[in-house]
Amino acid sequence: MRRIVALAIIGALTMAGLPGSASARRALWVWDGPTMDAVDVAIADGYDALFVHAAPGFDPADYAGFIDSAHAAGIDVYAMGGDPAWAQDRRAWKNWVGEVVDAGVFDGAVADVEPYLLPGWDNDRTRRRIINNYVSRLEAAHDASGSMDLIATIPFWWDLPEFDKKGESLAERVVARSDGIVVMAYRDSASGPDGIVAHAANEVAAAAAAGKLAWVGIETAPASLDKVTFWEEGRSAVATELAIVDQSFGAGYAGAAIHHYGSWVSLGG
Repeated sequence: MRRIVALAIIGALTMAGLPGSASARRALWVWDGPTMDAVDVAIADGYDALFVHAAPGFDPADYAGFIDSAHAAGIDVYAMGGDPAWAQDRRAWKNWVGEVVDAGVFDGAVADVEPYLLPGWDNDRTRRRIINNYVSRLEAAHDASGSMDLIATIPFWWDLPEFDKKGESLAERVVARSDGIVVMAYRDSASGPDGIVAHAANEVAAAAAAGKLAWVGIETAPASLDKVTFWEEGRSAVATELAIVDQSFGAGYAGAAIHHYGSWVSLGG
């Protein structure tokens, strides 16, 4: 029911003429670090944001030329980092955000912390503890981010009732404790009940309700299930399906985030 309501709201917002394809942005994950080739690809392929990996202890000087080149082309650069263990560590996530803030060169930070990869996630009691710790660590990291935007990457299924707490979905809890989200709606079709739009609908609606933005993430790397990636379909399919995604969302939608540079440059037509 929650997903149906969200879809109805978003449909109404889009029909009202709120931002759609004309304002939709494109971001690219770059796990390779500050490789200048990624900036060239971003310029050539129309990206206006890069999520570049910056591991704890990174040297800001290593990113200076990369960021200068990106900024000269009108491309925002977000430091991107994360580890499932950060969901349980009292300091690691917060400390990394502090490093990014102190560097003073990034436009924001993207935290890719995936606690469902931790041992014990399949146990109900352990999972509740992991989630509560994750939310607490996110809140502390967000407090440390100050005026810099901290965006959290989440899976599309964190809106399921089994993860609710006091009527609030886990996705909504993350939105409340961040400056925005990237929802990993990893499917190779925009439409249908198992498509990108349906899977991202609640998260975009939650972001809109909080006055924040949600990026909708797609996958281009090889995967064990064909439906989660555009690896087989290629770039033309990415363009076609993301055009539908852009037109489907209004308020709360930032644009699409493509995972990732290494597979994107190898993706067929």
